[in-house]
Amino acid sequence: SLHGFGHQITEQLNLAWEVLSSPERKNTYDKRWYSHHGWPTHGAQPGEKQRKWRESAPHFTPHDDKAGIAERCRREGNDLYKDAQAAANSGDGEAATQLYSAAINKYTTGISFAQKDPTLYSNRSLCYGALKQWRQCREDACRVTQLDPTFKKGWFMRAKAYWKEGLPIIALQVLDSAQKILPSDDDLAKLRDEFNRARSSQQAESHSRDQESCSHSYPPPSLSNAPADVSSLKLPNAPAPADVPPSRLPRTVSQPLAKPPRWLMPSAKLQESPKDPFRRAHA
Repeated sequence: SLHGFGHQITEQLNLAWEVLSSPERKNTYDKRWYSHHGWPTHGAQPGEKQRKWRESAPHFTPHDDKAGIAERCRREGNDLYKDAQAAANSGDGEAATQLYSAAINKYTTGISFAQKDPTLYSNRSLCYGALKQWRQCREDACRVTQLDPTFKKGWFMRAKAYWKEGLPIIALQVLDSAQKILPSDDDLAKLRDEFNRARSSQQAESHSRDQESCSHSYPPPSLSNAPADVSSLKLPNAPAPADVPPSRLPRTVSQPLAKPPRWLMPSAKLQESPKDPFRRAHA
């Protein structure tokens, strides 16, 4: 229609084009936009609202390139990570969790501008590991090793994530792959020794638990109360063998049958019944 939604949008676009075409009207629009969103105008001092808006807004300018934005996010995320470690060491777990999550958000923003930067994935993997989110930690660590196979921290976090997920064999296989690429790295060797010690202790504990469960479930028989003459034992309500009639006794192999069946006598001739015409016809 003439005054419908499409007509209104067209009028607004035409008006915006007119404003942007005129430098004076554009400056007036910019001042109104800055004052509406809390940015100080020229010569004005920022107030509380402007300060909060600046702190919450991303510190990007139109002149920043993607690499510069990613680097800025990495530095801010590193600062948040250090603050989170300090909070965790002081015993404030809630504040540490919030700071780790904020650092993850910073690294995620940086990854959106530099998707092939292994450092951002590695730092975010450390934050996920601090929050014990091992699946996300493993995914970022795998991405690090794919982008840069010589990145030691990626292999380290990848093996640790597999170990924490209850997959020690895969964790050791990851360390094997890492040591083929970095054979002289001491940290990977120390991590392997730590995994082997932990696995040996877990196997020893599991073996001891199995032995304890077997000893409780199947106690050894006690012969202190056993009778000397076992032949005198008798079931409580079972009749004696002498009281059982011979016809009810089970037949043994040594006892011959009283009369063998007819199919066991090949020489015996079947008696033809005179009332059976079918047999007489086919005899």
